[in-house]
Amino acid sequence: MDFRQTYSLITVLFLLLAIAAMVVFFVTPEDRTWFYTLAGIAIVIRIGQYIARFFFNRNLRKEKRKKLREQFPIEE
Repeated sequence: MDFRQTYSLITVLFLLLAIAAMVVFFVTPEDRTWFYTLAGIAIVIRIGQYIARFFFNRNLRKEKRKKLREQFPIEE
């Protein structure tokens, strides 16, 4: 699976969890346990997604820089 497809899948999962958390928030106003659980999981997934994107883009930039240096060597 491509990184973009995985990223999109994780985004959809986050949105579904966020929507479910909001529904639970308004449906069960006396007990917020499920709301906190769903919202917490959604937040953890989103933070993990940002961290993964940072590290993936970092490796991608290194590979791109290496290819460019091979194509266009700098003469000193």
